[in-house]
Amino acid sequence: MKVLKAMSIVGAAPLTYAAIVTFIALAPVLERETVEALWAPASTIDATKWVELEKEGTKGWEFEERKVTFGRDGDTDFIVPEPGTYRLRLVDRSFTGQFQSELAVSETLQVVGVIPDPHKVKNFPQEGSKVVFLGDSIVEGRDLLPEQTLPAQLGAMTQVEVINAGKHADTTEQMLMRLETDVFPHNPDLIPIFGGWNDYRTFVPRETTFRNLREIIRRSQEKGAMVVIVGFKKPFFDDFEREFRKLSDEMGAGYVPNVLFGLEEISEFWDFNTFHPNAAGYRVMAERIAPAVRKLLAIRLRMSIQRANDRVVLSWPTFSGKTYRLRETSDFNVWTETLFIGTGQPMETLKPLSPKRFFTVVEE
Repeated sequence: MKVLKAMSIVGAAPLTYAAIVTFIALAPVLERETVEALWAPASTIDATKWVELEKEGTKGWEFEERKVTFGRDGDTDFIVPEPGTYRLRLVDRSFTGQFQSELAVSETLQVVGVIPDPHKVKNFPQEGSKVVFLGDSIVEGRDLLPEQTLPAQLGAMTQVEVINAGKHADTTEQMLMRLETDVFPHNPDLIPIFGGWNDYRTFVPRETTFRNLREIIRRSQEKGAMVVIVGFKKPFFDDFEREFRKLSDEMGAGYVPNVLFGLEEISEFWDFNTFHPNAAGYRVMAERIAPAVRKLLAIRLRMSIQRANDRVVLSWPTFSGKTYRLRETSDFNVWTETLFIGTGQPMETLKPLSPKRFFTVVEE
């Protein structure tokens, strides 16, 4: 019999079940973003047993990723950056994958957004809120309007200035060399870093990549800034993504996992001419990074109010799927509420102009 156990990494000990394999969902993923599957390594070579991750969608359970059990020394993990309901399955994919039988299925795991614990991030808290986003062309943006780039959309969502320090084709070594000219002169309070993509693409040794990233983080922290590592994952290169998480723990940096998850090679989010995200893809990436930025900079949601003839226009940034309660009152005793569902775009609504009317918006 195989022995498997699954856990959400939030400090709790994993539960183990033998015999017919069972997975147990311990708790929502609050600070970590992985589900780890462990099993007893097979005594013989067997490439037919796979563990699969599925997410519950509008049409039922939808396949996300699978990994063969053989050759992984009895353990692996799946990156779960998207909030939602997930489960794991153990399957037998005999006959070169043409047929598949389910050997075991987990209970469901509720996953919420990944937000770093600010008290574990070096140089928290900050008095200011200036952000400089360091990276390559993913950060710089390709063939886009300035307001469509990742830093610009992140700034709009978080209501802070985000300076674009991305540069096309940069490796981590080149980013390290640009710190003194492109980053530190701005005196940033927070530095998100997207680095390593071009290292991976040009076969830079992984040890070199993470040595450069470690030095970037060290120098940034010496300048008094907080750092957030913005991770990515390429198929079959689990160790590369795991190193991002290990580095964030080691250096006291925030971490946002796999921001390109579900975007690559999907026309809604990907530009096949530039092989980069399009404006919609960058909006999704910004939504994934924004909660970490808001948490680390202690940013509260702010609503703008502008007069339009005999009405006022109320607007505020939103995240897709989030609920927003617009509350209004004239005497601070009786409040009325209107519910809105976020779309990732700024929300606007019109209200009658009145000098004795007060508004507030709450994000849930």
